[in-house]
Amino acid sequence: MIQSVFISRDSENCGSLVSFCQSHQLNLISQSLIFFEPTDFQVSESYEVLFFSSIRSAEFFLYKEKIHTSKKIACVGRETALKLENLGLHIDFVGTNSGNPSEVAFEFKNWLGNGRVLIPHSSESLHTITEYLSQNQFILIEVYKTKLKSLKVPPVDCYVFTSPSNVRAFLSVNELAKMKNVVAWGRSTENELKSNQVPISKVLQTGSIQELEIYLSDNQNI
Repeated sequence: MIQSVFISRDSENCGSLVSFCQSHQLNLISQSLIFFEPTDFQVSESYEVLFFSSIRSAEFFLYKEKIHTSKKIACVGRETALKLENLGLHIDFVGTNSGNPSEVAFEFKNWLGNGRVLIPHSSESLHTITEYLSQNQFILIEVYKTKLKSLKVPPVDCYVFTSPSNVRAFLSVNELAKMKNVVAWGRSTENELKSNQVPISKVLQTGSIQELEIYLSDNQNI
């Protein structure tokens, strides 16, 4: 039975999850275990497409760079696309299944064709989106660093990890034995949990708050 939930996101980034937990009498702990620092970067090579794997990579990129109207914009999934559109950006490509980065990478390659893409990223990026691209098709540019917070998390009934970095931060100071009903936010997070021998109850396929809410609702009274 799930009566309490931890998610490695701050509440302002949890969308409807806060009100969902309130209406379902679930105690929610929403706390990101990572923080970010900008890096000094420069764009010196030509490209046709910008690919954003997260709203954060877009924000750090846009803090320093302007996007020319001739550039097309691509992103990993619908949740990121909605946030980018709120920034006034037009999105030309949206990954169908953000929970599976390899699938998005294959889909993106077919869309990109022979074009060239600039990928702003974090210091902890796995660069999965380049999996099917030739070396001369992409430019990687680090726009921010991901730092880990060492925070103790009280025991709960369900743990939701939203990134590999959050998994690493959590495991640095919290005990594996106390973890049960673990939810992975997509394949990359699943792989990080597996590499640390953490049993996984659910892998979110679409990487959305709505999918998580369905899981919690289905398992609240089990």
